[in-house]
Amino acid sequence: ESTTHGVGAKDSSTQSYPKQVEGLLNKEFKNVDIKVFYDQSIGQNTSEISDKLPLWLKKFEPNLVIIMCGVNNWWNLDRSNILLFNKNKTINVLGCKMLIFLDKFRVWKLFKWISLSSGWYKTRWDYPHLKGESGDKLTLLYGEHIWEIVAEMVVESDIIEMVKDCRANGVKIIIANYPRSGGEELDTVHKKIAAEFNIPFVDNLNTFDNLANLDKYLWKDKWHPNELGYGVVAENIYRCIIDNNLIK
Repeated sequence: ESTTHGVGAKDSSTQSYPKQVEGLLNKEFKNVDIKVFYDQSIGQNTSEISDKLPLWLKKFEPNLVIIMCGVNNWWNLDRSNILLFNKNKTINVLGCKMLIFLDKFRVWKLFKWISLSSGWYKTRWDYPHLKGESGDKLTLLYGEHIWEIVAEMVVESDIIEMVKDCRANGVKIIIANYPRSGGEELDTVHKKIAAEFNIPFVDNLNTFDNLANLDKYLWKDKWHPNELGYGVVAENIYRCIIDNNLIK
């Protein structure tokens, strides 16, 4: 999504963190031709990424997958496992669990794909942080607990699915959090999954919180890094790869 694409860098095609990681690794391993591939879509949620990952694993046959995603779920629920209609939290949680369970079956995925493609069903979403009628729409429809459910259930379920897909294909994994907070729930999910599955974790947020003159490393929106900030992210991931001996 945007942070992987390199939004905020002067030249995202060369200064995104994946391209800077590629440069650092090729400098370190001069006898190995290392390539870093990444989808350049912006605004994807975890369900959209999880749906694409099996195709990427088959196409690129990677040795390592770096997972840093989830922040877009707070405004983009398209194609996600969320289909909630009741303000009662218990009913919504049960409904969400059922949809996540069904999403593991190919017949259900085919049905959902046909529904989305035909326009019969489209997930409703909006910006929760906007003031007024527009920003209140989802809260009025689903209740304030909708965002808790998105963070704690959908993001977690999707990333775990990505981890299982990688491991089923013998692919090593790194989980990284964002340089700026995506919300306490999202930060907790990243750390929880890394610990549960014994996956190396890159704490970009902690690094940026301790940077002197933080604004020097951020784009004008104060959330996305600039080219210097992406260099810090790339260095963190590079060090994780070296320290964990992930490339022989």
